[in-house]
Amino acid sequence: GLSIVVEALLNGILRTSLTVDTGASLVVIPRDTAEKLGVSRQKNLSLTMVLADGRKVPAHPVVLDTLQVGDVKLEHVSAVVLDSTEAEGAQALLGMSFLENFVIRMDARNNRLVFEQFNP
Repeated sequence: GLSIVVEALLNGILRTSLTVDTGASLVVIPRDTAEKLGVSRQKNLSLTMVLADGRKVPAHPVVLDTLQVGDVKLEHVSAVVLDSTEAEGAQALLGMSFLENFVIRMDARNNRLVFEQFNP
């Protein structure tokens, strides 16, 4: 399938590449990214993520203050931090906790995604 990677700005300070994944219920970021952001993970909360290749890895829920892609920006986006030791090579994902807020059109000719925010 087609992999679409977007540049995202996390918490207004860190630029990173995220792979658009409508199959991921949450935004997924690796632990080193979370550490650079200073995002505190809730120690008592842990869940298990199943990676695309079937591996199960521990993950910790966090909330990103802001997540911006292009000129669309959301606040308080639910995400999970993957334990990088376990999830070597796992991609950072732009999952449905961000995507569900938009109508997304693919502009294949210009190789870009167009995010249209739902009118409240």
